[in-house]
Formats: sequence, structure tokens, C-alpha cells
Amino acid sequence: MLIQRKPLRADVGAEILSRLIDGRLPSGTRINESHLSAELGLSRTPLREAMLCLAAEGFLGSDMGRGFSVPHFTGREVRELSAMLAAVLPVAIREDDRIELKDSVEAGNLIGRIRMHRQEPGAFCEQFYALLRLLGRLGGNSVLSKECNRLARLLLRYFYEALARGWNPDEVLGDLHAGIEQLQAGQRGAAAATMEQALQRLGADLAVRFPAALQAPA
Repeated sequence: MLIQRKPLRADVGAEILSRLIDGRLPSGTRINESHLSAELGLSRTPLREAMLCLAAEGFLGSDMGRGFSVPHFTGREVRELSAMLAAVLPVAIREDDRIELKDSVEAGNLIGRIRMHRQEPGAFCEQFYALLRLLGRLGGNSVLSKECNRLARLLLRYFYEALARGWNPDEVLGDLHAGIEQLQAGQRGAAAATMEQALQRLGADLAVRFPAALQAPA
């Protein structure tokens, strides 16, 4: 039996992304590839392949001859990411008239788990990501689903840091829950509009906690 394995760069990429989200690779810093490869116990080739993939998706900055850096937190970026998600995710919801009740029930359960983990940023981000990923794939459009997934992942490090800065997500979660209840009632258009509003509120809430980028280190 043939066992299919993920490329090593996918595992390495997942580890780097985890460090970006929880701040072990801090905002605004330049990545020391030699130190990181030694810490992860691998050669620089798979590390560089993984970071090139992350840079292509927007998770890392890349400068010719200077390597990779962690983007600064900025209000402008988080507002733009939320606005893009607010434009894409409702389309996925509007497109499908075959949304199964079990999916909307699971979305409601995820809201409950997100609320439970407000004091645990790692678990909060994991559950919030699961919710956005679920909502993004409801329409069955793989292109929309992939883009929702990318945008949601880019927002995760903002979620993690915003909680540390005192962000209260209750209003956003309330709006999302209202949209999920509309989905359960079969009101797809209303649900899409409510979730669009929730994601716009999300961008505004987060942006005030990240007003501007600091000067990048040399």
C-alpha cells in the first residue's frame, strides 16, 4: 500500500506559521535562517522552500539579498484583510441553496467554543479559524473557499495579539451568531448580509488596536 506523505516544506510551513501567529517570530523582525534551521533541526533548503511559500501567500516579507521578515502589525492591513473576507465569504453563502443543517449547527457550536476560549489565545484562534473555514466552504466553490482560508489565516496573528491588547470580540461573535441563526432558518441572503457586517465590524475593532506600523529594524 502506497502511503502518501505531505512534503517536508508543508510541515515546516505549518510550524513557522504557528510561530508567526503566537508571536514567537515577532512582528517587524528579520528571520535568521541559520538559527531557525538549527532550532528546527533541518537544513536551510526545506526551510527556505517553506518560507517562499509563506511569502507568496502574504505571511512573510521577502527582500532580495536580505532574506525574510515578519510583517508589522498595521491597522490598514487588518482592515483590508477583513474587508476582503467580508467581500468573499458572503458570496460563498449566497451561492449555495444546499447548505446542510448540520453545517450551520456546527458553526453555532464553534461560536460557543470561541467564546469559551477568550482567555486562551491559541485555542481561540484555532476555533475562530475553524469557523471561518467552515463558512467559506459552504458554497462548494473551491476558489472562494481557498481564498477565505488564506484570508482567515492571515488574520490569526492579529486575533492572537489583539486579545493580549484587550480586544473584546463579543459584538463580532454576536453578529456572526445572528448570521448563523439566519442560515439555520434558510435565510441565506440575510445571513450573508449579517456576516458581511460582522466582518466589517471585525476589521474596525482590530484596526484601532494596530494604528500604525513601527519603523522596521535594519
